[in-house]
Amino acid sequence: MTLKGRRKPRLRLLLLVPSIGLFVAFLIVAAVFIYFSRDLPSTAELAGEYRPFQATRVLARDGSVLGEIYTERRTVVSLDRIPDFLVKAVIAAEDADFMQHEGLDYPGIFRAIVKNVIHGSFRQGASTITQQVARTFFLTRKRKISRKIRELMLARRLEQELEKDQILFLYLNQIYFGHGRYGIEEASLYYFGKHASEINLSQAALLAGLPKGPAIYSPFVNMKAAGARQSYVLGEMLNAGVITQEQSEEALNDGLELVENRDPNMGLCPEAVDMAAKRLLELVGKPEVDLGGYVITTSIDPLLQKYAVEAVKNGLMDIDRRQGYRGPVRKRKSGSKSKKISTGRISNAEVIEADDESNLITVEAGGVRCIVDLSREGRYNPDGLPASKFAAKGSRIRVSPRFRPDDSGRPLRCSLEMGPQAALVALDSGEKEILAVVGGYNSVRGGYNRAIRAVRQPGSAFKPLTYAAAIELRRYTAASIVDDSPEVFSNWNPGNSEKWDYAGPVSLRKALAHSINMVAIKLIMDVTPQKVAQLARDLGIKSRLDVSPALALGASGVRPLEMAGAYASFASQGGYSPPVLVTGMRGPSGEEIPQPPEPRRQAVTPQTAYVITDMLMDVIRHGTGRRALRLKRPVAGKTGTSNRSRDAWFAGYSPDITTAVWVGFDDYKSLGRREQGSRSALPIWIDFMQKAHENLPVRNFKTPPGIEVVMIDPATGLLPYDGMEGAVEEVFIAGTAPERHALPPEVESPESFMMEQFSERDGGVETRQDDNSGEKQDSGVEKTPAVKD
Repeated sequence: MTLKGRRKPRLRLLLLVPSIGLFVAFLIVAAVFIYFSRDLPSTAELAGEYRPFQATRVLARDGSVLGEIYTERRTVVSLDRIPDFLVKAVIAAEDADFMQHEGLDYPGIFRAIVKNVIHGSFRQGASTITQQVARTFFLTRKRKISRKIRELMLARRLEQELEKDQILFLYLNQIYFGHGRYGIEEASLYYFGKHASEINLSQAALLAGLPKGPAIYSPFVNMKAAGARQSYVLGEMLNAGVITQEQSEEALNDGLELVENRDPNMGLCPEAVDMAAKRLLELVGKPEVDLGGYVITTSIDPLLQKYAVEAVKNGLMDIDRRQGYRGPVRKRKSGSKSKKISTGRISNAEVIEADDESNLITVEAGGVRCIVDLSREGRYNPDGLPASKFAAKGSRIRVSPRFRPDDSGRPLRCSLEMGPQAALVALDSGEKEILAVVGGYNSVRGGYNRAIRAVRQPGSAFKPLTYAAAIELRRYTAASIVDDSPEVFSNWNPGNSEKWDYAGPVSLRKALAHSINMVAIKLIMDVTPQKVAQLARDLGIKSRLDVSPALALGASGVRPLEMAGAYASFASQGGYSPPVLVTGMRGPSGEEIPQPPEPRRQAVTPQTAYVITDMLMDVIRHGTGRRALRLKRPVAGKTGTSNRSRDAWFAGYSPDITTAVWVGFDDYKSLGRREQGSRSALPIWIDFMQKAHENLPVRNFKTPPGIEVVMIDPATGLLPYDGMEGAVEEVFIAGTAPERHALPPEVESPESFMMEQFSERDGGVETRQDDNSGEKQDSGVEKTPAVKD
């Protein structure tokens, strides 16, 4: 055999070995691809409707953002609303060959493999934009070979099923840009306060550089790194020929104009955001709420909301100062055993440690420990006392948990509950739209909104409903005389707030102005508690009412929003419709979401509403609401205080705005000595209403047809006799004015003569009084503490 002949088998062998190796490699690759393609997710959904998680925005009436509801904070925008230079900036920064390749950058993959082999670890991935879309939608970010193989396979599939523009649309709306913002629109709004369609080349280059490392290149984290990344993107755009040298230099010289205070009203009214979220849930259901993308417009007026928050805080701090609810905390005897600290409960806990360095106080009640961060408690520590000076070890202090305890092992955090809370609701008197709502001193999303949830006794603030029921029957007028005298009803012995003071025969007008309990009770006994309760329901009060004579004194709990709605009906000539917060709602595609129309009904006649309004104006002119005279405009309202000063109210209105204010402790503790509606709640109401009306013209309440003004004798409610001095004007519903004239003082009435004869013959009823207390001594008769105001 020749040498040449011997070389042929060797050559064939040399050729065969690589061939076998390639074949084996092919089989391995094929096996790998078959293995990993078994459970690959379908990419078909991306070719159809794109519904990622988006942010739902809650807006004030002026269009400013009050808050957001989201799983991921994202706003989807179409590609035609994104500037072309922004798209090119992203391509230059992330994938220069995007428009040419088929989903994979093979040279980049090779370079990444070499670097990973050199370093002996998985350090570089060489992902194209298509690969990033595949990973973002279908995979995790864990650095595994298996994940990378699946990513490559999905990228190829995406390129086969989608157009390049579709892939860019998905990428630009899905990718993370830092600070909790997903998608180019949210990033543009966050960093520059502009829509993506409004940004310039300089801003586009900065945004395009963020996805590489938002935590590194954010200008709010590291401006120097952000500038370097922006310069790199502009350089890549210049190299690609999509911008000129002049444009690059101009963009580098442009200021970024970052926006620090993007939404000045964000967080202003968390109560409204929670209420809007609940309304959205009712209309579209939880799955749609989770997906988001809605825009909810509310009736909240940001300026009035700020006034409301300020008024509530100032009013509560005034009470704190008067009643000593501020620090330092004085040591007290322990007394009864404290209930353990738990969610929804106020506990009287013992201070076991006060750390001045951390400004933390550790308290304990019922075996449960809790930490109070004194830096968050400026209301009770206005002088900035260190922890040990604010609450010494062994002192007792009221606290409640800020959130539910979990299994994380973290210590429970608590807030101080030294002073009372408050709620305020302001409505447009005509439209019944909620202009402002405050649910507590420091309201937060998901917190306890007392304005719509707290059911508290309104005291005398409920009396106008009893008077309205009486006047609506046309048996009573504002001039009707009722005897304010002690009386026992079955086993109930009520009294006036000032038990020694009974006015005798008094007009309904005067009785309401001075909040006389006995007149209200005698009215409801005649009108019947059932009719008063029905009127309350017609005026929107849904809280459960005790249908008994005590209802006249406000012994049944109601919500502040309900009281505001009821009083707004008097302000708007007797018409009631439920208070409205959500005035408009648009879906993710911009479509209007229809809302069921709010029903409107005539709760009382316009004439009755006007008479009640005129009587409530006397509460301001001559009664318990005199402090409100400083508003110097027509207003009507009523104070209310429950037993032992547990609740203080003022509800009132102008022709423009109706506002209800409640003040009290969540655990029904007394507000303190001399605290009542006129002292605790009325100043908050005045503070808010004065600011709310600054730019509103002074208007009188509109007089409806069917009202007549007649001169009367205030002592008898009858027409004045000829030549009478001291006659006053009174408003009447047409047909209800008195027809008889009062008698001159020198003429004795037949009724008086008959009463004297009856008294002499039958003795009358003797009332024995204790010289010290001045209260009736009726053994065996239950005495109910008087409701104040």
